[in-house]
Amino acid sequence: MKTQISIIYKFLRKYLPLKSQLFFLLLIFFSILIGLLDFFSIYFLQNFNSESGVSISLNHKYVIYFMINFTALFLFKLIHLIINRLVLVTSEEGLCNEIIKKNFLNRYIDTSDNSDSSIVNLITYESKRLTNSVIKPINLMFSSSLMLSLIVTGLIIFGYSLTLIIGALGTFLLFIIYMSIKKKFDFFNKNLTNKNNERTKNILDILKGSMAIKSYKLENFFFSDFKISNYQIKKLSLLSELYQQVPVKLVELFIIILIFLFYLLNYFYSSTDNLKIDFFVYFYAFYRSYPLVKDIYGAFSNFQNNKESYVQIKKYLDEKFDDSSDKNLNLKSFNKISFKNISIQRKRKKIINNLSVDIKKSKFMGISGKSGSGKTTLALALSGLINISSGSIYLNNTKIDHKIFYKLRKEIIYLSENPFIVSGTLEKNMFGMSISNKKLKDYLKLVNFEQIKKHDYINTDNDNISYGQKQKIALIRSLLFKPKILILDEALNGIDLKSMSKILNFLKKQNITVLLITHNISVMKKYCEDILKIN
Repeated sequence: MKTQISIIYKFLRKYLPLKSQLFFLLLIFFSILIGLLDFFSIYFLQNFNSESGVSISLNHKYVIYFMINFTALFLFKLIHLIINRLVLVTSEEGLCNEIIKKNFLNRYIDTSDNSDSSIVNLITYESKRLTNSVIKPINLMFSSSLMLSLIVTGLIIFGYSLTLIIGALGTFLLFIIYMSIKKKFDFFNKNLTNKNNERTKNILDILKGSMAIKSYKLENFFFSDFKISNYQIKKLSLLSELYQQVPVKLVELFIIILIFLFYLLNYFYSSTDNLKIDFFVYFYAFYRSYPLVKDIYGAFSNFQNNKESYVQIKKYLDEKFDDSSDKNLNLKSFNKISFKNISIQRKRKKIINNLSVDIKKSKFMGISGKSGSGKTTLALALSGLINISSGSIYLNNTKIDHKIFYKLRKEIIYLSENPFIVSGTLEKNMFGMSISNKKLKDYLKLVNFEQIKKHDYINTDNDNISYGQKQKIALIRSLLFKPKILILDEALNGIDLKSMSKILNFLKKQNITVLLITHNISVMKKYCEDILKIN
């Protein structure tokens, strides 16, 4: 058990944000303070005994000390509760950020062992499971053990033992209060569920558009968008947990009032001096110790049953990706890119074998071949979204390391037949690229889609725009990045022939190098100077 916690602690030190780790240290500090206040509460109760011959004024003094001490204890426990929750919500937020960041750090789209659905599961389920069933139990075991040890120390020093079982009234009251606020608590949980669903949709949008994001170099834009939704969930989760603790805190207030009433009864009515203060010591000891023992036991069981979440997240975050070069690369003086004798293997299957191709500046090149011949695989390699297995790459007759070819993304943009569109306005689908109303109007006129406006809402759930219109929006977005090379992999197949011709003529006038993959051979022959046929 000690070894397991030590290993997990090292993992959390590596991946949790610094603020979560600082909150944890603060939690330990307040646990010690609360334990010391418990210690002094027992001391004050032990000295409050009117039958021991002490003066009433001295007796009264100890009660005042106890009430001040217990009130401070109540306030410190509130602070402890908030800090504990901050540890959990910031930990979950940090883990989710690390997981999605890891997806962006993966240089290529086909080198991770994790599927899209498994990544979604890590973010939406396993990170919460790790937070609530591993990190939370560790917090409880540390903090509860510290507080309990100080209470037990006080009982031993002052000559008391935990033999009197009291607490049924408090437990019953706790149940009644909880049932009375259950509807409001469920309201928080419902909103939290809705926000989680929205975040899941955001994650799926990111994963679905992974190629486009990497091609445009928009990792930071989408990471920022994800962090906003992640923060909203953190905020709701914090409020939900705090509201859940309301019954416990009300019972604690009830205990404070009850003890004070007993004191007043004993103070003002001498006939009730048969009420022994030892009762309060036993009551207090049970009231404070039993929940701590229960927390430690529950935390231990929870920890043992949910270690798998830690294993899954650790395996993903520890996955190594090649990042062997920091050299820069660009197409400022681009005349020709040559691929010599390249082979491409995906998932242990060779797709392209010993192929050579030249991409010339301002020229149109068509890529043809039967379905499954490797056209898309080649296009992905030419755009730097997947790596070649062997062969050489030359930029203007100068050999370059194929491991840094991916740095030409954004200058080389890949557009697939499935356009990456998110729910939101047309402006949002420009992904942070500024565009004037006039320029947008010109581009919409170019693609024959003038009926849509900048702030019109696009709903990807019910598809309020057509497949071809989505392709037009994706094309406009690509043009905003001013690419040197544009790879169209069936990216115009949902667009009518008239609009397609208009677009291709525009690209020629702009001197943009185009690699065109289409089943429309007549279009390819009309616009392409070279055609590469893949067998």
